[in-house]
This record gives sequence, structure tokens and C-alpha cells, in this order.
Amino acid sequence: MAVNNATATLPPNENQGPMLIGTVIPLFGLTFIVYAARIWSRLSPRCALTVPDYIITVAMIAKTMCIGFMIAAIQDGFGRHNAHIEPANMLSISSNLLGVFMTGVATSGTARISIASLLLRFTMERTWRIVIWIVIALQVSNILTYEIVKLVQCRLVIAGQVVFKKSQCVRKTQVWALNYMNVGICMLSDLICTAMPIFVVWRLSRSVIEKSLVIVLIASALIATACGIPKIYHLVTYDFGSDDGLWHLVPEFFWCRIEEAMIIIAACAPLLKGPIERCLRRFGLPPFESQPRTLSRIGTVVFANNAEVGWPDEGQRQWSISSDVEGMTVAMTDTSEREGTKSGL
Repeated sequence: MAVNNATATLPPNENQGPMLIGTVIPLFGLTFIVYAARIWSRLSPRCALTVPDYIITVAMIAKTMCIGFMIAAIQDGFGRHNAHIEPANMLSISSNLLGVFMTGVATSGTARISIASLLLRFTMERTWRIVIWIVIALQVSNILTYEIVKLVQCRLVIAGQVVFKKSQCVRKTQVWALNYMNVGICMLSDLICTAMPIFVVWRLSRSVIEKSLVIVLIASALIATACGIPKIYHLVTYDFGSDDGLWHLVPEFFWCRIEEAMIIIAACAPLLKGPIERCLRRFGLPPFESQPRTLSRIGTVVFANNAEVGWPDEGQRQWSISSDVEGMTVAMTDTSEREGTKSGL
């Protein structure tokens, strides 16, 4: 009778592992395709791999390792109720999950660093550059803090000697502090790295369709930001004292993997404008072209030595400085008696 009662109180033998495999793996495949398209588009005579490309490659390697740890944990029973997991598998599940968490934070952090470093190439304003460097510093400190704390306090889990429930690395206050810090820094970075380029792109002398396309590609990082909302919800509602902790961990685990994939896609999307433009042309849409701007005279400058502006002879010459309304294009025209010459700055 006691055995029957114990059996009756067991939770159903359900398995959320196939759900994780069926959603996370296909999304990882899409992520790899987008990443490969980005790298392929950069391997041309006109382009070359830059620092952001190498950083996103590091993020992709970390994501691949994360998927490997996830598959290993699911094979050992992660996704089932704790009561239906073999005790011998609990240690391996714990060490694999720790590998997932550590590589996952590295994935999302390095992908956001790649976005920020890419933006450094498109803005010359000192204020924005300072803000971007602050974002990069926050992401680096976030990654280092998380990884160091896990390596120091979870060394017994890494060694396969204890499970999460009995390890110091999952104390409630520490989990909240690390996760809130991670989510907060990531959300702040996404908002800054989305808002800044919108102001820059909209001032360019390009067609509205092209500017809208670039803004949509850049704003795709907000999808990863939105994934942080359910992560916070499941973190707040997680029962740290439950005997079925691995089962209750699955929802937060799922949203973390989705967020990592989306931020890599968002980091690669803006650099796919060229391939997307070629696809749109095949559907009959007009090619993207620069819109000419009307220059207006805004001042005059006199050089004491003509050699300063390219004239071979000596003497003063008067030049007119013209600019468009938004100051994006500047031209200098010789207004002296000699035939006018225009040069772009």
C-alpha cells in the first residue's frame, strides 16, 4: 500500500526535451544560415572581415557549444520531472546545464559587443561614441563577472561532485543578482544600439524605402529585448525550494536560448542589406539610389596661400562654402576671377 501511495504521488512521466529540440535546434539552424550569409557577403574584393565580424564569430562558436551542452543535458533526462530522472544522471545534467548557462551569457554578450563595435564605424559624434564604449564596457564586465562567479563558486558542479540544488552557485540572492544584472545590461544595450543608428540613418540622402529597410534590420535587436520579459517573469516565479527544480527551469531555459539566437540574427541582419536589395530587385522593385540634395551657400573663406587649397601659385583666393540643409554634404567653390573649381570635402 505504501508503494502504491508513493507511486500515486509521482508526477506524470512527461518530457519537455523534444519541445526544446524541436524549437531551439531549427532556430539555431536559421541563426547559422544568417551568420554564414553575413560572412559570405563580406568575403568579396570590395569588403574584408573586420573586428565586428570576428566578434560575432566568437558569439557563434559560444552558441554552438551552448547547443551541444543542451543536447547532452536532454539526453541525460533534462526536461523531465526530477522524480523520473535517474540519480546517476543528475550530476551530468547539472554540469551540462552549467555549461549552457556560461556559454549562453557569453553568446548574448559578445553578440551585443559586435553590434556596438559595428556602430563605432558609422558615427563620428563624440557623445555617441562615448555611449557606445560604455555599452561595450558594460557587456565585457557583465560577461567577466558572470563567468568568474560561476567558475569559482560552481567548481564542484563542474567537477561533477554535486548537483545544482546542493551547490552554493544557486543561492537565491546570487541567482537574482546575476540574472537581473545580465538582463538589465542587455536590455539597456539593445535600446541604445537601436536608437542611435535610427537617428543617423534617417539623415542620410537615401530613399525612404532603403532607410526604412535598414532601420527594420537594426531594430530586430528589440526582439531579443522582448525575450527578456518572460525571462524575468520565470525568474521571479521560480520556486528555489522545489523538489522538481529541473522541470520548473525549462521555461526560463527556453527563453534564454531564443534570446541568444535572436541577438545573433540581429547582429548579422544590417549587413545583409545588399543581398536583400538584390532579392527585392528580382521582384521588380526599383534599386536603391542616393537622393541628390540642393546645396546652399553658407559662408566664404579666404586662404592666404593658394597652395593650401591646391593652387600652384601664390596669392589670395576666395572660396565659397556650401552645404545641404542637414550638413551632410559640403562643397567648396572658387569664387575669384579665375574659372570656378569645386571640390568635395
